[in-house]
Amino acid sequence: MKPTDVSSAFETRLETKWAVEKAKLPYIYTLLKENGFTPLYEPRKIYSVYYDYLRFNLYWLGEEGIVPRQKYRVRWYHKLDGFKSSARHEMKVTGMTGRQKASADFHDLSLAALDSRLTAMINQARVKRLCPVTLVNYTRKYFGDGNGRRMTLDMDIQYSRVKSFDRDRLNISNTVQDDTHVMELKSAMTLDALKISEDIALTKSRFSKYGRSINFTKLILSAE
Repeated sequence: MKPTDVSSAFETRLETKWAVEKAKLPYIYTLLKENGFTPLYEPRKIYSVYYDYLRFNLYWLGEEGIVPRQKYRVRWYHKLDGFKSSARHEMKVTGMTGRQKASADFHDLSLAALDSRLTAMINQARVKRLCPVTLVNYTRKYFGDGNGRRMTLDMDIQYSRVKSFDRDRLNISNTVQDDTHVMELKSAMTLDALKISEDIALTKSRFSKYGRSINFTKLILSAE
């Protein structure tokens, strides 16, 4: 495999979310099947460290619904210390008509190259005066309908405060469980995708994992 390089292009897509209580999961699986969605591949564990400014500016923009707004995170997969062998730096921009995401993917790099990239990324965040704030981890299941639409179901969501994060160590505390799951439709912005969204018999919901991580761990209260 060739090393995956940095992608600076922004991808625009429609993202519609539904909050799902655990008791509704059997109904959700039936609903997905009825709408033509089948499992794409095995579930996987996802870890994301979110960055913000000292006054939590990005958090407050999200809570107040102000657009455009941004999110910065480092994401990796499978295990808690997976950032040592693979990671992805992502910036998400939310606007009036949808979301854009640009990512720098560090998969398949040698350990030396990964070390250099990840260290540079963390230092860049520091230059922007961004600090690692929370860790969010969950299990994600993937479904597709064969027509380019993808549905994800995020379960067993946990939030932790990040005390420190560098190339060699992630130090967390105050881990809290979220009993609510979230289902999300990811699609190109087409009328067909919007119709599918309306056909799903659930109430659409704003579900920001970063926002909930701040609220659940009471990070703002501790900082006041």
